[in-house]
Amino acid sequence: MRWLAYLVLIVLVVPSCASRAQTVALEPTSPCSNPTYTALKSRPVDELSEREYELLRELERACAQYQITREEQRAAQEHERLRGIGVLFLMGVVVFAIAMGASI
Repeated sequence: MRWLAYLVLIVLVVPSCASRAQTVALEPTSPCSNPTYTALKSRPVDELSEREYELLRELERACAQYQITREEQRAAQEHERLRGIGVLFLMGVVVFAIAMGASI
């Protein structure tokens, strides 16, 4: 009976872990590290021309949006990771109960 529990554990856990392996994706360049943005941001606002000021505002909006999007992505990834841990824990409890001979 224990061999069946171990087999179930292997069949359920290994594919689950493999599917949750993180893949490295190429991330877009952050607009917050744009050389034009950093150069304009380092200058006093009253020294900027109207065109430079508008460009700075546009780049600041892009940077703020990028930061919001990155934070949302991180939160979604963390939620998915925690959900996966919960599923694995539950499967482990079931397999342990089966291995110990308890009826579920």
